Amino acid sequence: MITVSPEEIAQFRSQLANNQDAFDALDLIERRNGNLDTAAKILAIRAGYEPSRKSNILDELLEKSRKIICKEEFRDELAAGIIPIVI
Repeated sequence: MITVSPEEIAQFRSQLANNQDAFDALDLIERRNGNLDTAAKILAIRAGYEPSRKSNILDELLEKSRKIICKEEFRDELAAGIIPIVI
């Protein structure tokens, strides 16, 4: 189980102050006591994605994201933005 501390949530709130969707997601994570696995599953279902019962939702989303993030045309753009650690 991956968790986010209240301090980390507060830091994300300050970094994403202009993004209401991010605030809503952080509220959900906070209500789930920082449990990213549970929050990610709920967010995925809300977005219309049906997670597999056989695997971890975060692993599923990572695999789907990797196919996009690793494309050359996206990598440079993302590296300059908020996601350089992910890359």
